[in-house]
Amino acid sequence: MKIARKIRLLIVEDDSVQDQILTDKLIEYNKDFQIEHFVSGELLIAYLNNNRKALKKHYLILDYFIQTEENKDGLNGMGVINHLAQKFSDIKIIVFSAYENDDNLKFNTLSTEHANVIGVVKKSEYAFNTLQSIIRFDFIKEMLKLKQKKYKTTRIVYIVFAILALAYFVVTTYFY
Repeated sequence: MKIARKIRLLIVEDDSVQDQILTDKLIEYNKDFQIEHFVSGELLIAYLNNNRKALKKHYLILDYFIQTEENKDGLNGMGVINHLAQKFSDIKIIVFSAYENDDNLKFNTLSTEHANVIGVVKKSEYAFNTLQSIIRFDFIKEMLKLKQKKYKTTRIVYIVFAILALAYFVVTTYFY
C-alpha cells in the first residue's frame, strides 16, 4: 500500500553507508518520501529549531548509538528523544539501532515510556520492511483520526441544522 501524501523523514545516522542503504530502501518503498539526513542529534535539533514553521508530518528514524569518536560528548539517542519530547513532541520517533545484548533491555520500554517513540527496530535484513510498516501504520492511524474529527464536526453541523429546521417548522406551523 502506497502512502499518497508527502511524509518528511528525518534520519539521524552517523554511518554513511547505513544511511545510504536506509535511504535507498525507503525511496524504493515510496518515492514521495522527503528525506533529510543528519549525522548527529545536535544537527537535527538545530535544523528543527530553524525550521519550526515547516514542521508538519515528520518521522524521525534515529540511530540510538550516534556518539562517535569525533563526537564523544554529543547527544546519544536517549538525549535526542528527551529533547524532542520537550520541544517537538509532534515528531514521531522510530529508534533504529544494531543493539545486540541484554544490557540494552530498556529498548523494549522506550515506546511505552516516551509518547513520541512509536517503534524500536533492530538493524537486520527485515528492518526496512518493519520501518515501512511502522510509518504506514502510524500514518494511516493519524489519517483516520483526522477523518473521525471531520466526521464528528460534520455530524454536529448536521444536528444543528436539523434543530434549526425543526425550530423553523414549529415556528411557521404554529405561529403563522
